[in-house]
Amino acid sequence: MFSLIPKFDELLKHFNNNRKLSTIVFELFAFGIVVFVVNNTAMFMVEDIDSYSVPRVIMRLLTSLSWIIATLIGCTFNRTKRNMLLLPGLFMYMIGDAVVLFSIPKSAPLYGLGHIFLIISIMETTYIRRYQLVIFAVTSVLTIPFLLSNTGVFTPTGILGMIYSFLCIWAMSSSISNRYFRLAGITFFISDLAGLARLVVLDNRITYVVTTFLYYLATILLCVSVYNSSKKEVVTPRDLRKVLSLADEHSVRVWLAGRWAVNMLLDRRKFYSEYMELAYDLSEKDKLMKWLGSCRYDVVEEYPDGLMRCYSEKFGTLYTLPCDFSKKDDGSAQITTSHKTKLDLDEGFFTEVRLFGRSIPCLVPGGDQIREAEKA
Repeated sequence: MFSLIPKFDELLKHFNNNRKLSTIVFELFAFGIVVFVVNNTAMFMVEDIDSYSVPRVIMRLLTSLSWIIATLIGCTFNRTKRNMLLLPGLFMYMIGDAVVLFSIPKSAPLYGLGHIFLIISIMETTYIRRYQLVIFAVTSVLTIPFLLSNTGVFTPTGILGMIYSFLCIWAMSSSISNRYFRLAGITFFISDLAGLARLVVLDNRITYVVTTFLYYLATILLCVSVYNSSKKEVVTPRDLRKVLSLADEHSVRVWLAGRWAVNMLLDRRKFYSEYMELAYDLSEKDKLMKWLGSCRYDVVEEYPDGLMRCYSEKFGTLYTLPCDFSKKDDGSAQITTSHKTKLDLDEGFFTEVRLFGRSIPCLVPGGDQIREAEKA
């Protein structure tokens, strides 16, 4: 269920039961909403809208600033790369939003910088291809010089702006980060369409309030997204298949371990788990780290002997279990398990299972005996 203000219980959880910080953040979000409502209501009460320009700018800045401060406080407790890139983007948008009321060309560089920060933060939560990243970056940068010289709608400015909007919003909407981030993308897109219709068809107080409402709705959703991580709790066979394919592409030797490996060995194909366990050759740790980076895995905890707990918003939790083959020359190894215990492994522990149209290397104690026992 969506909420424009994070629930107080969620804030307490986010801030480790710090009621003071939770109350401040809650009140900042509420204050921004109240100021926004007052500002837009006043639009219909003044006779000369031009005379209301300065109060309107001040109140818009107060709205944005209160939400950004609330976001900044939240980021200190959830310092993901996306959140830290989202903050400067929001600041650029807020300043550009004030400048645009006086000069569209002067606000262009600010919006352009905001776009770039937003694009990079999108990349952290949306798994897209490199050519799409190039399109996003080029389109957003090219928009700036056109805005400096043109202010029309169906000009290169308008066309580039619509292209950027479509691509950027599409990426946000397909983000795996969390539902608030996705909904913010969709709302931004509707806001852009409403703004275009306002410029082309009808420009009055009502259309101004509608477009402003949509824009600020998307903004507050972005801010609230900091408090909603939507952590991936389940790892699926599809995640496993993709991770193993990426390991092959990077020439990284890994073996599926734990109960997943046992289930694979027993041909139990439809199952899910809270985490995945992959064993690796300890001598290839550098190669493994590069592969983890390509899969967008962050090392959450690293234990002695090379054992690591990693997390990816796309693939979930992964334990990498180091196998040390340097102890002996007969192909045996010593593995550090996810329970931080050590086991000696002979060659019989390493086997393969045919599944997903490919051979999956597995590490299972007594693999052949387990197969025979299951058949019996």
